[in-house]
Amino acid sequence: MNSQTKKFWKWTNQADSGGAAERVLELYGTIAAESWFDDDITPQMFRDELFAGTGPVTIWINSPGGDCIAASQIYSMLREREMKVLLVNGSPHEKGCTYTALTECAKTLNEAGIETELFWIGKKPVQGCVACGGCARLGRCAFNDLVNEFIEKAQSADGFIFGSPVYFSGMNGSLMSFMDRAFFAGPRHKDGNPFAFKPAAAIVSARRAGTTSALDQMNKYFLYGQLPVISSRYWNMVHGNTPEEVAKDAEGLQIMR
Repeated sequence: MNSQTKKFWKWTNQADSGGAAERVLELYGTIAAESWFDDDITPQMFRDELFAGTGPVTIWINSPGGDCIAASQIYSMLREREMKVLLVNGSPHEKGCTYTALTECAKTLNEAGIETELFWIGKKPVQGCVACGGCARLGRCAFNDLVNEFIEKAQSADGFIFGSPVYFSGMNGSLMSFMDRAFFAGPRHKDGNPFAFKPAAAIVSARRAGTTSALDQMNKYFLYGQLPVISSRYWNMVHGNTPEEVAKDAEGLQIMR
């Protein structure tokens, strides 16, 4: 039996792995049923193929099980991949309360060896979706602004955290317009959907109330976009009217971690 018939994995889009295109790893049949340590099929072979690309990897498993040592090595190698989480600051204040919460998330991710990038949507008005259908024709949003910039960055991200201040028991208007367009135009991107099957979390910042309804509103984008929703030990919120007050919200910061 040659090495190709012994392999229990297969890559899709591996030919495009030099860029940020999503790759799909399919594990099928029994894991290492016949070989894993011989000269044909080795852990190094799998590792070389895994690290040949830099884009996100979606894993499909259709296997009854198999060699537990081989499975644990695959798991360890997948964890070794450099991962990146994109954190979106939806507040008009670049380094306000929402930023303070997001940086606490970023700090914990960095300690786990995960790269992070903060994306601030700014304080200028964000154009809302006008249902023109241009994204289906162009492969991007018809309004070529920071939304398209974010979608491009999302292609190479492995996960997302969106942060918003609470306005009248909901997310703020600029972030709503931003997410409306990103989550509608993104799946129609010329290079494929940058969001599907990547984990995402929403966090909110408020002086006192309206947080849970804002979280519910934000999570609907993830549920629509096929993103697994990440929870915490409590609702993902911090309280305070200034960054200094948020820094004193010990329970809220613990939730962010």
